[in-house]
Amino acid sequence: MSEVSELVKELRSRWIATERVVATAAGKSKPVLPDEVVLQHLKAAAEFLVRSGTLDVVVELLATLAMLQDVVTDRMVDEWARNLRKVGLLADSLTRTSLLEVLSNALLDVELERAILEVKDGKKISLITLISLFNDQEVRQGLYIVLKLLKALGKATKTLE
Repeated sequence: MSEVSELVKELRSRWIATERVVATAAGKSKPVLPDEVVLQHLKAAAEFLVRSGTLDVVVELLATLAMLQDVVTDRMVDEWARNLRKVGLLADSLTRTSLLEVLSNALLDVELERAILEVKDGKKISLITLISLFNDQEVRQGLYIVLKLLKALGKATKTLE
């Protein structure tokens, strides 16, 4: 039974419990529980963890973290940080412009869906049909945006490391 008492003392010392009072999260104090009550709570908590399978999950998670610690190098963390920064900048720029809204509206357009189905069904698109689309102001605006995007992509490739 002395091992059990030592375990209780160790648990109390780790959670800054004293033999007199224990401070709770709410700032109130409670009298210290007797060793037997602490052991009953400890056994009940351990039994719950084992029966629910939570203990197995925690052990597997900790084993995975230990393996990751062995595998992950400082260089990998630096690469992740650099790439994560780029993703963050991309997300920031996408949310600051209306590009996502424009793209989502365009992708939901009924005419686009119809055109995709026509092409899928094998409809022949003549050169005259394509040229006649240039008379449409919306087509010219879309083409202008696509060409500006292509220009920006070309400019961005010059800055690659």
